[in-house]
Amino acid sequence: MKNLALLTIFLIFNVFFTNAQTDFEENNEVSTSLNSVENYIQASLYPNPSKGYFSIKVKEYDPYDISIYAINGILVYKQENIQDNHIQVDITDLVSKGFYHVRITQNENAIIKKLVIQ
Repeated sequence: MKNLALLTIFLIFNVFFTNAQTDFEENNEVSTSLNSVENYIQASLYPNPSKGYFSIKVKEYDPYDISIYAINGILVYKQENIQDNHIQVDITDLVSKGFYHVRITQNENAIIKKLVIQ
């Protein structure tokens, strides 16, 4: 039962953070579609795996926000209205070893990068 609950949380987390749209059809089947390529943010996150200190680089110079979530969905770090297309992030004092999702939001678009902290 515990594994089913964790799987359900994981699936909800992934659908929410990949900008997926889920529609229920008449026959109760679920169809999922992702945003088009035009809404894609080009960003890199390195080094990955990291010890908690890493860089984020976005291609466009428009302001953007970053949010870092633990695998259980808890927000552990947030920075808004970033003006520089290349930043250094230090979360060594905020997180422990594990898997995290880094959500980069720019204009109306968002992308999720997976981050491993060693």
